[in-house]
Amino acid sequence: MRHILAFVCFASLSACADPGSSGGVAGDAVADTSDSALGETNVAPDTQPDETLPPADTFVPPADTFVPPEDTAPPEDTFVPLDTTPPEDTTPPEDTTPPEDTTPPEDTTPPQDTSAGCGDCLASSAGPTGVQITNDSSSTPPTLGGLLGDHGMDAVYEMESIVVYTKGAFDGFLVSGATVSDNGGTNGTATFAGDGWIFYLDLDLTFTAQTLLGEQGGASRNAIEGGGCYTVSSNLILSDTSACASGWPEGTTPPDRAEFSYDDVSGDFTLKIVLEKEFVLALIAPEYQSLAQSAIVGPISFVAKLTAAP
Repeated sequence: MRHILAFVCFASLSACADPGSSGGVAGDAVADTSDSALGETNVAPDTQPDETLPPADTFVPPADTFVPPEDTAPPEDTFVPLDTTPPEDTTPPEDTTPPEDTTPPEDTTPPQDTSAGCGDCLASSAGPTGVQITNDSSSTPPTLGGLLGDHGMDAVYEMESIVVYTKGAFDGFLVSGATVSDNGGTNGTATFAGDGWIFYLDLDLTFTAQTLLGEQGGASRNAIEGGGCYTVSSNLILSDTSACASGWPEGTTPPDRAEFSYDDVSGDFTLKIVLEKEFVLALIAPEYQSLAQSAIVGPISFVAKLTAAP
């Protein structure tokens, strides 16, 4: 028995010593490692798991289709700021220089005291009637020139014509205009002798006004005189005419100066008579006094032309 076991071990050791040869052992003595020798393994056909090796590396990276994004950087700043500079004003500046006042300054020299020193008041006289009267509602009365020539004015002068200036005398609403006409008896004179004088005016007038109520008119007559001693300053006769005054309507005052011109070559004498509002009201018929009180806003000027009496 020991010999049999020793033989078997020897045979086994021989087989292990040279696995590549039979070691003298018959080929069929080699252990059968086939499926039948190992017994049924119950592996179902076609259930062998798929080959899990990765497939051949067929990944081909896609063509480089990367297109860089369009340059969205803001375009170069071409903003031109709005020119807010105002255009140059080529309009010539308005000339605000007030027009030169060519009106001679009012002579505020107080009249000399003529109440004494030139004798008694001179005698006044009436002039011829038929005085021509012209109305001017758009012009300013002219400025008279004073004394022209070397000779004095001593003489009696008779009134020939009157220009009546009514611009600015009425309010334009209640009374839009008015005219003055001779009612037949208008006349006047101015007398100079030495250093005294006297004037006489007989105003026989018809006054016609264009009013809010229609045309209104009436007649009035006022005979007035005034005078005394006088002096000449530029184009003014300075005189306290109340010294020899009469006939002035209530509320009116004789003037202390009068604008004039006298040319001793032609002998023409012009006298400006300014009728203040109170005197103009005296020319209005009594029934229109209330309307005229509001409608008359300025004086009326009479520029009377006189010539030396024959």
